[in-house]
Amino acid sequence: MAETCVYTIGHSTHSIEEFVEMLNKHGVERLIDVRTVPGSRHNPQFGEHELIASMPKAGIDYQRLAELGGLRHTPAAEASINGAWRNRSFRNYADYMQTPELALPPVSGHGLSGELNFRGL
Repeated sequence: MAETCVYTIGHSTHSIEEFVEMLNKHGVERLIDVRTVPGSRHNPQFGEHELIASMPKAGIDYQRLAELGGLRHTPAAEASINGAWRNRSFRNYADYMQTPELALPPVSGHGLSGELNFRGL
């Protein structure tokens, strides 16, 4: 089974040119945006519409997979096996990670099948 290298990166405050340079340096061909809210008030160059426009110009495919993103909510009355998390947002996402909605078919349907090797940029 082929291995796919998955780099993780936060947009930070880089210019779009610096961001593209970082992606190109590592041979990134596809940017998958997992943000639930795909925008940045302080860094508008990383808004969804801006990335849709700028990534193809840089030869990088842009895809949005919001189903992998955060900002998940678990009803307070619902029991959680992830109660050890002190941060409620982390607990909610840990709960979400155990749901059928986060199963690999949505990911593999986007060309990410095979062994995934995660690395930070």
